[in-house]
Amino acid sequence: MYNYTTYINNLNTMLNSFLSVRIEPKEAEEKINGFAEILKSHQFEILQKSLPEEEQNIIFNALRNLRIIINEMRDQLKTAFERKENPITAERCLALMPFIQNLSKSIDEFEIHKNGRLISYISMNTRNLRKKAKQYNLLTSLENEMKEVNLPIEEIKNFCDELNKKIELEMQDL
Repeated sequence: MYNYTTYINNLNTMLNSFLSVRIEPKEAEEKINGFAEILKSHQFEILQKSLPEEEQNIIFNALRNLRIIINEMRDQLKTAFERKENPITAERCLALMPFIQNLSKSIDEFEIHKNGRLISYISMNTRNLRKKAKQYNLLTSLENEMKEVNLPIEEIKNFCDELNKKIELEMQDL
């Protein structure tokens, strides 16, 4: 079991240092990359655990969202100096940290207690994090998310069309 809260607290400290002593973006990038790799491996490990499918999906989604938002933070911090947005970018990242901390704490709590009632809390924290990340311009574009998933848009459209057809058929039977 990984303690996400500890890493998030370290990330928060690093962002504060980024503001106060102007640490090198390379140092921040290395720390974020390490955590992003852990999140990526854990999001797939969760699928191997004997949990109900809904719980697996919600935790997978939470870890995935943490990872893509943290990666976006890394990418923006890396280029902030060149764009002359150095302190502003770090401040936006810091403003998002309470939402990242809430989500990481709820995942840690679930890992410790295996309480299914925490799942709705994880789901709510994931939605809140995405909403705030979008507000702070720290949410990667939908196109980038789709590239990562590696599904052609046409395949997604076909899936949605088929799903709609099945729903229509089900509704006719009612």
